[in-house]
Order: sequence, then structure tokens, then C-alpha cells
Amino acid sequence: MLGKPDYNLAKQGIDKIIRIEKPKLDLHGYKKITCNAEHIAKSKHHFFVPESILSVYGFSGANQQCDSIYRNGKFSIITNKETPTGFEFHLNKVFIGEEYSVSVWRKSQDNSGSLNIISSPLENLNISISKAVYKDKKGWEKLEAKFSVSKEISTEKITIFVQNNKPYNVYFDDIKIERKSN
Repeated sequence: MLGKPDYNLAKQGIDKIIRIEKPKLDLHGYKKITCNAEHIAKSKHHFFVPESILSVYGFSGANQQCDSIYRNGKFSIITNKETPTGFEFHLNKVFIGEEYSVSVWRKSQDNSGSLNIISSPLENLNISISKAVYKDKKGWEKLEAKFSVSKEISTEKITIFVQNNKPYNVYFDDIKIERKSN
């Protein structure tokens, strides 16, 4: 997985600069966040800033931004042997009973690449989805996962990310994390 975020980074907004000072690393009061690999917060760690809320601390993997194959917008992320993970996001504040839905679109030559949701410690939550629920006309496949926050994982950090363990390229785009309840 990629390095820890630099919370003192700045992102040039539409008409102002937003500074991120004190992280909370949850969904920040929002029910849903999305990232389509378009907006990058420049820092030494390169994070994507979700379009829906520029003040969110972002998804890692902006150094994997790719403009040759994409689903929406002008960019996706590319994963391969050198950079096997991306779109990493940490949920540090979750509560018992909350339900989450996570989806991402994948473009792969043989259904390689997965959507992963893990907790720390790993034994309490470990989801890896590689089977698509839908394939569009351009060959992009939608991966979806759902999970509920139980007593065992309510005090743990939850990490969401995509992964490709193959030596060839797999592309991901349009990740969405949504809190379905509470």
C-alpha cells in the first residue's frame, strides 16, 4: 500500500485554495464520496481529491493517473507489477450499525484486478472482489462490495483500495464509497 497522506497539502480549487489542517478521515459528514482520477492534490504523496468534496483528504495513487484509457473524464489509474495498488482511502471513524457500499470500474484483459476492503487487524474484515456485477459496451466492468460495521470493527481503521497482482496493466476509474445508513 501507499504512503501516509500529507495533511498540509494545498489544492487549487475553482476560486480559492483549500488547506487541509486537521484530518478526521471519515466521510466527513457526507453520505457519499467519489473520485474519477481527475483532480490531483500536489504533494510528495500525490493524492486524488474527490470531485464532490474538495476538502476531503483524498485517495492515494495520483502518480498512477493515466490518460490513454479511461471510463469518464480524461483519466483513470493504472495498476501493474510496479504499482499494484491505488485509490486507497482510510475510514478511521466508523460506528456500529453503519452500512457501506463501495464500487469501482475496472478495465482488464482477463478480469484481473480487485476491489479490497480490510480492517486492521485483518481478521475482522477482509473483502476482495474480482467478479464484476456489470460490463458496459466499452469493456469496463463494475466491481461492488458492501459491508456493515460490527462491534469487532467499530474501533478499527478500515482501508479501501484496488489491487492488481498481474505483470500487465489493469485500469480503474470512478470509485464511489457510500454510507447507506446512519
